[in-house]
Amino acid sequence: MPRVPRKLRTTKSEHWLRCAIEHNTAALNVRVRQSFGFPVAEELEWLSPLANDGYAEYSDQAFLDRLGIATTSSPLTSFWPSRGPQWDGLARTKSGKYILVEAKAYPGEAKSVCTATAARSKDKIADSLSRSKQHFGVAEDVCWQHPYYQYANRLAHLYFLRQVCHLDTFLLFLNFADATDMSKPCSADQWKLATDAIEKALGLPLEGKPEGVATIIWSVKHDMDISSCG
Repeated sequence: MPRVPRKLRTTKSEHWLRCAIEHNTAALNVRVRQSFGFPVAEELEWLSPLANDGYAEYSDQAFLDRLGIATTSSPLTSFWPSRGPQWDGLARTKSGKYILVEAKAYPGEAKSVCTATAARSKDKIADSLSRSKQHFGVAEDVCWQHPYYQYANRLAHLYFLRQVCHLDTFLLFLNFADATDMSKPCSADQWKLATDAIEKALGLPLEGKPEGVATIIWSVKHDMDISSCG
């Protein structure tokens, strides 16, 4: 389903993303603006996950609809098969910028493999990943279908929206450190090492982030107000 309502109570990255959006909105917005170099006056509107929307997450055409993108210069279905990325969070700004969010509470969440089985879907994914790698300056022989396929397909969708559709789109990897509901919380330093390892495995440039991409490492324990987060 392209729109997926979520449980009222949850844990780990899903829980902390809700906590950030609902109870730490101002602090989150400051971090987003700083990470992407947005003007201080840039206003953000969070569209997912929201309590009044069943904390729903969106994928396929539904995530574009949720962002208010009625049409694109090229249909998403021409780039990616159905059951594409289910976005942890979505936001837009008053000036027309679109923000896609992937949230994690520990590095193990980042590991995934491509599970497409239909030949047509596999071919479309392979072609779109290849085009995306070329755009991001990644060698063709670097594998993007495992073990960090989720990270890779998020980059591919950023490429599609920015380069193919010419939309002012940004991709945020929001990694929560010191998560209090984890038996072995990941520290900010551990997250930095893990992020570097993921980007190296994907063949991304060692210096600087690709245009439109940012990573925020946010300590739940030290930098967030979690008193109202349940």
